[in-house]
Amino acid sequence: MSSGRIGGALRNAPDSSINVCAFSPDGRQVLSGSEDGTLRLWDAATGKVLRMFEVDYFVAACAFSPDGRQMLSGCLNSTLRLWDPVTGQCWNCRHPGCLDV
Repeated sequence: MSSGRIGGALRNAPDSSINVCAFSPDGRQVLSGSEDGTLRLWDAATGKVLRMFEVDYFVAACAFSPDGRQMLSGCLNSTLRLWDPVTGQCWNCRHPGCLDV
């Protein structure tokens, strides 16, 4: 990224499309949301997946918090979820392992 060159591609699962994506505030990571109900956190320099998050529904929106310490997903079933990109913990979601805040 620092070279100013544009190129490369994020390769998602072959049976799923990337619907939305967002750069982390520092530009080192990319968050993508897919129709297969997953979020993926990518290394922007290498294009490798760092972590995958199971959302369980078509992801229509995703974003990082301004400090990069949280991620947000929005799905077509009208749910918003907050995620910790380091631990994978999900807050305010309706599946096992999530914390309501």
